[in-house]
Amino acid sequence: MSASSEQKKGPIMPMQLPEIPLEAVDLRDRTLVITYAPELQSLRESIARVGIQQPPILQKIPRSGRYRIVCGYKRLLVLEALGFEKVIAHLASAENELKLFLRGLHENLGTRSLNVVEKSLALDKLAGQFRLSREEMLKDHLPALGLGSDPKTLDLYLSLARLEEPIKQDLAAGKISIATAQQLLTLSPEDRLAFGKLLTALVLGKNRQREFLSLLRDLSLKGKTSINELLGDPQITSLVQDPQVQVPIRAKRVRELLIRRRYPRLSRAADEFEEIKKKLRLPAHLSLTASPFFEGQDYRLTITFRSREQLAAAQKALAAMAESSALAELLEITFRDQE
Repeated sequence: MSASSEQKKGPIMPMQLPEIPLEAVDLRDRTLVITYAPELQSLRESIARVGIQQPPILQKIPRSGRYRIVCGYKRLLVLEALGFEKVIAHLASAENELKLFLRGLHENLGTRSLNVVEKSLALDKLAGQFRLSREEMLKDHLPALGLGSDPKTLDLYLSLARLEEPIKQDLAAGKISIATAQQLLTLSPEDRLAFGKLLTALVLGKNRQREFLSLLRDLSLKGKTSINELLGDPQITSLVQDPQVQVPIRAKRVRELLIRRRYPRLSRAADEFEEIKKKLRLPAHLSLTASPFFEGQDYRLTITFRSREQLAAAQKALAAMAESSALAELLEITFRDQE
């Protein structure tokens, strides 16, 4: 929705507030800004329809004559996108930057929920930019962000702020869980980015993220190679990028390949088990399953029936199974070694 030429002069607001040329606002100056990966569509529609209801807060920088954002970063981005020339804003007094930062932070906390990355950036600025003590952050600022007061939580969130941008974008969007992000922190930047691309390509849910990452880390240690190199394997790449296959099936095939590589003997045992089941020719109402991971030689046979005839047929099938040479093969399958 486009703004009229009259609207572009600036949204209608109380006249006691000054009008600031939008071009004088430095949108690249993020000294006091924590907003990350904002969703702007609903805000854009609102501003295009009724203008700014809550003016942003700006700080004038004397040496440049430009304005720094204290609060209202998203609103200003939308105004720029809509073609507004001016913005009516509150001008912050010459307070120290920490007071201005906390003013903007708490206005945000009072009006919306911060995402994980925004909380990490807030803590990172308080620790690095404003040099607050660890004790002060644990006592005042971690609880204010709804994160309790555990020192381990503070360390985690400070570390999240230093992740690569693609990873932070996925974390802010909820595509990567905090638990997964915490594991990613132990990897090299190259491995993190490679895993992030895999996650995006296969749209992995949070449970699958943990499973894939565990498999890849095990394979990396086992083969003394990086996760980045593992995921660059042509066989994996072709499965991930296959345009003829739906994403869930691609994810399933990549998972199966990783499991086979991580547990080759288990995979061979599973294949052997399926071949033996074919030889046994069990009817559909008999279901044969092996012990998990073939750790023992216990098997479960389930009979489903709804008539005497089906039960009698199952009895004959069991008798035939007991006499089959395939049964001896079945009882020899084991998977006892730790791969």
